[in-house]
Amino acid sequence: MLSDAGRITPQLTRIFVVGCSRSGTTVVQKALTERYRLYSLPETDFFGLSVGGGIGALTCHLGISRPRRVYHRAFERLKTLLPDDPALTEAVGSWRFRALVEQFTAVLDRQTRNTGEYGWLEKTPKHFRHTNLIARFVPQAKIIHVVRPGPDVVASIHDRAMRYPEQFGRQQDIGYAINLWNRAIRTAHNDIMGQRALILRYEDFVESPEVYLKRLGMLLGVPERTAKQDTSPVILSSEPWKLGSKASIHRVPSKFNDVFDPETRRVILAKLDIRAYESLAGHALNATPHVHEAK
Repeated sequence: MLSDAGRITPQLTRIFVVGCSRSGTTVVQKALTERYRLYSLPETDFFGLSVGGGIGALTCHLGISRPRRVYHRAFERLKTLLPDDPALTEAVGSWRFRALVEQFTAVLDRQTRNTGEYGWLEKTPKHFRHTNLIARFVPQAKIIHVVRPGPDVVASIHDRAMRYPEQFGRQQDIGYAINLWNRAIRTAHNDIMGQRALILRYEDFVESPEVYLKRLGMLLGVPERTAKQDTSPVILSSEPWKLGSKASIHRVPSKFNDVFDPETRRVILAKLDIRAYESLAGHALNATPHVHEAK
């Protein structure tokens, strides 16, 4: 790769951390960017905003972008997160979805080089819905699915919705959390079968963070920092529910038994696709290098 000055520069590492909401993606993002030479930023939701809902995923998979009023929201979000990036003040537009993704990738590449890092890490949990598009349109993308047991996730989503009803009111319905977790776990299974992602079990990570950080660093191919990085910019002041991620990495007790009564727990356990989750165990990232891993 040639830089603007014509010098040969290494290929930047491009990482997407995805997973069901409340699965520990922020903790993983914080730990990786503190340890390794990675640029990161708050959730961009670029693919979610660019694709939209309904038929959007099919349209973009065919390489055709959504109407400007749809994908423009994604670049407006980037402008909010990166107000000093001059390129984002220019008009953005194309009927080719690849061209839009290239603009997005160029923004993060530029931010990474400007900060002297070796790669970037984008963490938007619900990007798990668009890993097929990420794998197709972002060259050398490395996708990490962070997975966590369903009962813990459903309880955490419900608890957050009860504490912050203005932002997450509709998520008080346990059906929302159940369906979201099932979809995330099934997508992780499909991605590992398609060898386009790594699976990181959150409970393994928090049990032995140092071991897994070293393993991830080796797989991602980025150097360690010489000094600890301040990761506070990845959490916005408008996201108080993430403040717990700033603490040291530790196992958090499940809220499942505290949040739900016995009958509700029974209903939740009956509807969660526990079998799909358990099937990931043999494919999850391990502390040792000899286990099966996605390419």
